[in-house]
Amino acid sequence: VDEMVAEIEGRLGGAIEMVAPIHLLLDHRDLGLGLAYTWADPGDCNQNGLSSCTIHLSAEAEDEDGADLRGIISHEVFHCFQFQYLGMAANDLPEWILEGLPAWVGEDISGGSTVSTSWWTTYLTSPERSLYGRSYDAIGFYSHLDEVGIDPWSRVVQIFDGFSNEPAFEGAGASSGAFLESWPSSVLRRTELGRAWDATGPGITIDRATPGALTVANGGAASAEVGKVSGGLYEVAIGADLVTFEFDGWARFAAEGGTDVVLESGTTYCARGDGCVCPGDTSSPFEPIAANVVVGLTGGTDEASMTITGSAVDCERPESEPVVDPCLVGQWTSTASYIDDTVTGAPVDELGGGAGIVMVIAADGSFTMDFNGSTASSTDMGDGLVLATQTRGVAHGHITAAGGHVELVDADYRESLTTRLNTGGELAGGTGIGTGSYSCGAGRIEFRTPFELGETINAFQSA
Repeated sequence: VDEMVAEIEGRLGGAIEMVAPIHLLLDHRDLGLGLAYTWADPGDCNQNGLSSCTIHLSAEAEDEDGADLRGIISHEVFHCFQFQYLGMAANDLPEWILEGLPAWVGEDISGGSTVSTSWWTTYLTSPERSLYGRSYDAIGFYSHLDEVGIDPWSRVVQIFDGFSNEPAFEGAGASSGAFLESWPSSVLRRTELGRAWDATGPGITIDRATPGALTVANGGAASAEVGKVSGGLYEVAIGADLVTFEFDGWARFAAEGGTDVVLESGTTYCARGDGCVCPGDTSSPFEPIAANVVVGLTGGTDEASMTITGSAVDCERPESEPVVDPCLVGQWTSTASYIDDTVTGAPVDELGGGAGIVMVIAADGSFTMDFNGSTASSTDMGDGLVLATQTRGVAHGHITAAGGHVELVDADYRESLTTRLNTGGELAGGTGIGTGSYSCGAGRIEFRTPFELGETINAFQSA
């Protein structure tokens, strides 16, 4: 017993020190209390303390040796640690803590024994059973903590401090995604599907859970529900092109061949061999899923539900809303392009020009403007000074237009056009259509683009 006390104190990292004496009593009476039981004496019934702790070992337990006896004694010694830390209040712990934690401790220290066989069988074959309703069979819960890297020994004090169901569950660290994502899946015991689909632990048996059956066809749906701190396992036969998973909580699916996916609610998968690709598409917008998968589901400390909806691939493409007024779509040739100075009132006279620009506007709002065949735009500045500009190049861009308003989305005027001046030199860019207003009708359109001195006007007629 002293050796076991030192072992447990060491594994707890000194978090609980066993102060009260522990007595080991060989009790050959058949009290129907199993291999052993522990009696805690408070000394003073008015105090929530511990005066001594006595382990009653049955004749059957006395005959055990090796791992079985080591597991039994360490299990009972840990009960004394429960009373040392919590006093007589330890009797009010939920069974999954009062008996489940010592069950795991005994098997962890012994390295696994036959003592835990029935506990493991119950745990592995009943994932739908609430943890809060478990007792010794909660051994699998603590083993799964250990599997995902959460050391139960380091969580003992937090579990005791939590005391009641949900605070203790939180104290155990079991609310983490790492734990919950693989908790229900682990009891399937199919290592070929991935690490998350098998359980390990001291003394574990070869038992496994039997999944429920769900079927999903095009236009159909399958649903499942699980209670708090429990899990569901389902074999899903998919006869639909597409399946969409919607659920609360945590879920994952796996299939033969190494597919193992942590699910996100609302995700749609393709079960068709061709990837659910529509004519004209080069790739599938959906991740693939096998026709037969197994799914694990849990809500953690909440209830959880899942709906799997099947649907056929719909390759009908809805007509998109036009981004430009249909009256602008087509090929146009400019009749004039000039500036209307409405601000300065300078005595200038537009002499015309800017004709011959070929513009093509598509229904998706893309456009081209070819200036290579256009005439120069000329302005009489007064006193015999005429300013002429001639633009060359082909510009590209995008617009949206409706209700008389046009919005320039983008254009490469500066990169694609060059404007030469009759006074010498040239400038990058040119005057194309921009954000402003438009009018159309009778085979003619006109764009007016405001700028700091007034408006730029581009008039076109149908080609």
